[in-house]
Amino acid sequence: MKTKLLTICLLLVTSQVFGFQVTSTNTWTSYDGQWMVDYHITLDDLDGAKIIRCMRYNKKEQVVGMSTSYISGIGKITVGVPRGVEETSYRCIEKNSE
Repeated sequence: MKTKLLTICLLLVTSQVFGFQVTSTNTWTSYDGQWMVDYHITLDDLDGAKIIRCMRYNKKEQVVGMSTSYISGIGKITVGVPRGVEETSYRCIEKNSE
């Protein structure tokens, strides 16, 4: 019972902290050879709207590509990565609308 309660609490906290999911990705190459990644974003509140920023990192954990978009319910963010860059990870965050 304690494990179930802890799991439920963690799910509630995670949902409130992030408020969105990267539901899928699509990789393609642009006409000039740049590597592009589409991040399909679904907000937890489909009637809501957020500013989301997605970043690509290289092996040294340096940002090599970044894009920000206003997502209303469901949307897509495309991030470009320059040719020749070996990247390994990504992260998407909610950006404050300052």
